Amino acid sequence: MPPFAVGPGGAVHTLGLLVLRLVWGLVGPPEARFRAFPPSPAAAVAHLRGLLQGRAPAHRSHNPAGALMAYAFWAEILAVVATGLVTTGTTPFGRGGAEGCGGAG
Repeated sequence: MPPFAVGPGGAVHTLGLLVLRLVWGLVGPPEARFRAFPPSPAAAVAHLRGLLQGRAPAHRSHNPAGALMAYAFWAEILAVVATGLVTTGTTPFGRGGAEGCGGAG
């Protein structure tokens, strides 16, 4: 394994953190809930325009541009974890990744 590789264990732990954030976004405090910062490209553009003009409103949670960034970040982490687990032939519950997908192998 390369010196900076995390391996399947790290991927499973990262997946666990993503699941924890999903639960926190559903039952956590109002500022952490997903409905507090819905993804909206139009609102993000308006917010960035306001920033450039020096009059962007304050937000108790993520601002619209930050919300898009947060959702993109979570999707990217999930994609990296999923492809890493499939590539190494691991599932969050043990071995049996791509070769257990019916027809592969």
